[in-house]
Amino acid sequence: MARPLRIEFEGALYHLTGRGNARQKIFGDEADCAKFVQLLVESLERYEVALHGYGWQDWGLIFTFDITFDFGSASSWICVK
Repeated sequence: MARPLRIEFEGALYHLTGRGNARQKIFGDEADCAKFVQLLVESLERYEVALHGYGWQDWGLIFTFDITFDFGSASSWICVK
């Protein structure tokens, strides 16, 4: 069954999580983590996203942010890099 459509509107806060399978590490090494941070910063600037909070451990990450654009375009951009 497909997930329900995401309700999107300007000024909304979004909570995004990502986890490794069975709490496996999500970054292979420090270089992977550094590349992710670089892409995150680029996407925040490119799409004018306000990041309100974040956290990550070896096995997962959490972000809270708001947007002023189509969320799907930014999420797909960082996922395909």
